[in-house]
Amino acid sequence: MKNRRSQLPARLPLPPAPGHDPERIAETVKHSRLILEEKLRKDQERRISFKDFYIRQLRFIGLRVWFLHAGVLLMAAALIHRMPEDSSGERLQLLALLSTAAPLLVLIGIQTLSRSFASRMVELEMSTLYSLDRLFLARLSLLALIDIVGLGVLAGLFSLEWGQDLGRMLLYLFTPFTVACVGCLWLLNSPRIRDKGFGCAAYILLLLTVQVACAYRTENQTGLNALVYESSSLGIWAVVLLLSSLALIRELRKLLNTCRQIEISSPL
Repeated sequence: MKNRRSQLPARLPLPPAPGHDPERIAETVKHSRLILEEKLRKDQERRISFKDFYIRQLRFIGLRVWFLHAGVLLMAAALIHRMPEDSSGERLQLLALLSTAAPLLVLIGIQTLSRSFASRMVELEMSTLYSLDRLFLARLSLLALIDIVGLGVLAGLFSLEWGQDLGRMLLYLFTPFTVACVGCLWLLNSPRIRDKGFGCAAYILLLLTVQVACAYRTENQTGLNALVYESSSLGIWAVVLLLSSLALIRELRKLLNTCRQIEISSPL
C-alpha cells in the first residue's frame, strides 16, 4: 500500500503546458519596460547635483561647528598681531602656542564625525539616498578644506609679521594638524574604542599638552622651544609631516572601507 501511494503521483496525468501567446508576451515586456522607465524617472528626480549635495552637508554639520572654527582662527589671527618685534625667541614661543589652533580645529571637526558612532546614527544615515562612505567623505573633505584654508591664512599672516619663509610657517602649522588627524582617524577605526568622541578629545588634549610644553624657553635661550623650533630641526619636521600624511591616507582608506562593509552587512 505504501509503495502504491508513492507511485501514484507519477501515474497522474500532467497538466497541459501553457500555449505560446506572442501577444501576452509582448504585453508583459511592454508593461515591464514602463515600470523600469518610471523607476528611472523617479530616481532621476531624486538625484541632486554635486553642488547641492555639498550644500546639504554644510547644513548638516551645523552653524555651531563653523562658528567654533571661525572663533579659533580669529583668535589666533588676533594674537599674531601682538607678536614681539625684537625677540626671536619670544616669537618662536608664540608660534608654538598658536600652533595649538591646528589640533583644536581637528577636535571640533572630528566631534561631528564621531557623533554618528556615539549617538548610534549609522543606521539612520544608511537609510538616506547616499552611501555611508560618500557621506563621511563629503563631511570630512568640507571640514578639512576649511581647516587647510584657515591654517594657510594664519601661516601667511605669521610670515608677513615675522618676515620669515612661508614654507617654514606652513610646516609648523600643518605638521600638528596631520598628526592630530591621523590619531583621530585611527581612533575612529579602532573597534575597541567605544566612545569615539571621548577618545579623540583625550588624544587632542595630550597633543595640546606637548605643544604647550614646546613653548617653554629659558632666559638662556634653551629648553624645548629652542630645541624643537630652531632651523636645524626643519628636516625632522618635514619627515614627521610626510609620514603623518601617508598614515593619514591609510587611515582614511580604512575608514571608508569600514563604512562600505557596514553598509553591505546591514540588513537595511
